[in-house]
Amino acid sequence: MNEEGRPDNHFLRKFKRIALRAGVNCGNCTAPWTAGRYHTLRTIETTCKTHPVCEHHYLHRLRKTCASNWEAKQVPVRTIQFMLGHKSLETTMRYLGITNLDSLTDKIDAASVAIADVGD
Repeated sequence: MNEEGRPDNHFLRKFKRIALRAGVNCGNCTAPWTAGRYHTLRTIETTCKTHPVCEHHYLHRLRKTCASNWEAKQVPVRTIQFMLGHKSLETTMRYLGITNLDSLTDKIDAASVAIADVGD
């Protein structure tokens, strides 16, 4: 935890190290890197080919991928909402890429009319 009480992104650093070992970094990102120890400490410019500094990897992408996989496996949207910690179902639907709610409403209305016709 940092001084503000928030996580200090140690998992993101681990994730970037794993991506470097897996060879999935883009190779174009550059960032300053502190090298050496004690009296030989210096800042050098590195690329993500050799150090875990790739800016294309971030944890939000993992959450979205996981939620999309749950949706593909037909996990109920309310369960996905709970697992992601969203207060609003609309947030979860937007997160999953369900943005065309009008066409979904039309399909739901058509399905409920078909069910009502079968019941008669």
